[in-house]
Amino acid sequence: MAGSSQASYLGPLLAHGDPDDLRQLFDRAADVLVPLVSRSERVPRALVEAVLADDGGLVAKLAGNHKAFETDPWLRSRLAASGHPVVALAALRSALWELRDLRTLLASADPADPRWTAPAGPVDTLLRISPAKQPAAPTRLGLRAAVVSPFPELVQHVLAGSPVSDDLTRAERSRALLSLLAHGGPESLARALDDPAVRSRLGGELAGLGDAALRGPAGVAELRAAVEAAEGTRGAIEELYADPRQAETSLSLRDALDWPAVTAAAAARPFGPAAVAALAARADCPDPVLTALCAAHPKPGDLLESITRPIPLAALSALPAARVTVKALTTVVRRGLGRTVSGAELPHARPAQAVLQVAQDTRAATDAERAEWAAFRAGLSTLVAERLGSDVAAWRVVRQRLGRFRGTVVDLLDDAAARAARGEGAEGGAWPEAAGLPDFTEAPRLRAGRAAFLTLLDAAAPEVQWSLLAHLDDRTAYDLLVLGTWRPEWLDLALAGDRRRDRLLLSRRRDLPAHAVTALAALDDPEVNVGLVYQRHAGWEDRLALVTGRPFAPGRAERLPVHAAARAALGQVTARRDRKIWLAPWIGSGDPELVELCLAHSPVSSRNLQLRLALGFWEHDGPEGLRERVPDWFADSVLILVETLLAEPDREAALGRMREAVREADSTKHLARRMRQPAAEHRLAEWMRVEGFVWDWDEILAEHLAKPLPASRVRELAAMAGCPERLRDGVPKLSRGEQRAYQRLVEGQPVDAVLQRVALTEPEPGRTSWAEEAVRRGLLTRADLLRHGRPGRVALELALPEAEADADAHPGADARTGADAHAGADAHAELDALVRKYLDGNPEAWVLVLRTLPEFADSLPELLFAASLITR
Repeated sequence: MAGSSQASYLGPLLAHGDPDDLRQLFDRAADVLVPLVSRSERVPRALVEAVLADDGGLVAKLAGNHKAFETDPWLRSRLAASGHPVVALAALRSALWELRDLRTLLASADPADPRWTAPAGPVDTLLRISPAKQPAAPTRLGLRAAVVSPFPELVQHVLAGSPVSDDLTRAERSRALLSLLAHGGPESLARALDDPAVRSRLGGELAGLGDAALRGPAGVAELRAAVEAAEGTRGAIEELYADPRQAETSLSLRDALDWPAVTAAAAARPFGPAAVAALAARADCPDPVLTALCAAHPKPGDLLESITRPIPLAALSALPAARVTVKALTTVVRRGLGRTVSGAELPHARPAQAVLQVAQDTRAATDAERAEWAAFRAGLSTLVAERLGSDVAAWRVVRQRLGRFRGTVVDLLDDAAARAARGEGAEGGAWPEAAGLPDFTEAPRLRAGRAAFLTLLDAAAPEVQWSLLAHLDDRTAYDLLVLGTWRPEWLDLALAGDRRRDRLLLSRRRDLPAHAVTALAALDDPEVNVGLVYQRHAGWEDRLALVTGRPFAPGRAERLPVHAAARAALGQVTARRDRKIWLAPWIGSGDPELVELCLAHSPVSSRNLQLRLALGFWEHDGPEGLRERVPDWFADSVLILVETLLAEPDREAALGRMREAVREADSTKHLARRMRQPAAEHRLAEWMRVEGFVWDWDEILAEHLAKPLPASRVRELAAMAGCPERLRDGVPKLSRGEQRAYQRLVEGQPVDAVLQRVALTEPEPGRTSWAEEAVRRGLLTRADLLRHGRPGRVALELALPEAEADADAHPGADARTGADAHAGADAHAELDALVRKYLDGNPEAWVLVLRTLPEFADSLPELLFAASLITR
């Protein structure tokens, strides 16, 4: 067996074992279990309980498994609650332990366990650290945590004789007094208070509380109340003021805070930035408090960026509009859209330019986010229609005031409509912030005001957009027609109108539908054609005609020239990193100057480019032109084809065969073949799209299913518009057997019969197996995989991935397995039933299963049944 780690399939199985059974396996199957305990990223909880209950050598292995401790919060809390001295020794050497967990660990210690106080044990280790030493950070935290321990000598040492004695908070010092009394009695407390070093560090008030506790129950009650206050919100507030650098640690020791008290304290005396950030980061921080904290922070954008949970839009409402940055608003929207932020709210947020810029720059990642953005745009379209309509003056006022307006989007539109009604914006002249048309090889980025204004233009009706174009400057028209949302109505409006600029701009989009490419090409406008050459959806015949200058209008014979400005612009890209993208389409143009430019700066080593180069010569200058110009460095197969076709007496038939050869070389099948080849191109997919391959997403997916494309190329494809969801999600190759199995499931054949006829393959990182795809589409369940999938170890991996291996990791768990209505509930229930039936109370069967499972070819139930039968 290769590929999978034992943890990936043994983990789910062991998670359903009885800890008492698992304890009996430590000697019988140490070679299997020790690596799981000491190195696995996820140790099954039942196995953790077995290790702790066994109290043997595996405890040290478990405590030293830093990988699992760091990634599994449950393991962290369970080890802390164990109170185990071996765990404590490991914790004092590990930078992964936090003060809160160390306090839990030391507070849980059993003073009757001699391993705590033995030489070189945890207590002895801490007692030997004198004030003159500078211990490592984990040991310093251990000393601070020791104030809750049941070891009076250690507590007194921490108070007066350790490197942290002068750094203890009031809460830690008062807790130390209570620990001395609780675990050592009045004698220990009195002994400590008799030490001048202790009294000096306690201060008069705390020392007095200790003295009072020695006098009787009333004093003890007073001390307990002081500890409660110091360890509660009042103490937290004092610590936040005293040492903001420790704010995160201080707050981690409090399960709950009195938020009104925090708010009152902040209003009376503002907290520092570090304290504000720590308070805002708490999951229980109420929205109104978060809003007030943002208002008090010098850099609210940075504060919001540091908070990982969804944030309400109201968190920005208390800020002056000038402090609501695009960064802050982007953070709030990205984290909260569809949860704490709705699309309908955004037009009422401020400042308007930031809101509109975020709407332009942010891409939805989930269905919920897409729905919210759709709601925002629908609402914005209504607002734009009602407030601005086709009133050019109102639109002009919006553009003039957008950058300095501090109100909401709704306020902005209302303000512009009112001003236009009073005559503002009717003066005509240049459009605000007018700029010229970018060169066709430029790709200017939308920034600030332009991005925000485009969001408004995108929200207008197509006929309104088209009427505004008569007044917009070239750059704003470019923003709308090239970078804005495509409207099908634009094509008819452009063809029916007389504004050549707008037709030119449409041609420079990259996503024109194929019929729009054909319609614009029929104009036979050389400058428009330049943009059409780069269209992603252009048909193969149209692309060939465009680059070779073949006219589209019936009856026109002369070839169209390459537009002079475009020719000059292409000559300027030769030093740019993206030069191949701009030059590649012209390799097949037949134009001597452009071909020479392409050959000098673009590789022409592939067969399809060599064929297209030859075809371009033939299309441009006829067969004789090709004969004179065919390079001798062409591949032999290309040279033979060219020579054969040039020898054909029927020139038209030969040209047709040449075109067909180029079409076949440009096919999606050959595109996939090229993608599988090693290449240094950083954006190979985009480069090959411009190179002229036929781009058919369905065929690309089919090629990927038959033979997977490299992961790096799949990532490139996934980032492109139109990429199929199954390719974006990483669907892997399917063997013929898997394809048949999947099809049988689609046809509704019995799941058991289908799974018995095909072996499951191990899951690959970053890819979805055919079985997982079938589960996702409801063709089978995870429990089906466990019942019938083979081999059993792969069925376990697929049915219960490591992240779900512990059923009790999910809420609503039953007493033993935790199975509930989460994604793997059916599989957990099935596996639990199998373990109960065949393995409970039978350690020998467990050993047989653990040793046999890696190579067992049949289903898991068959193995468990056989193991039970053999060992009973």
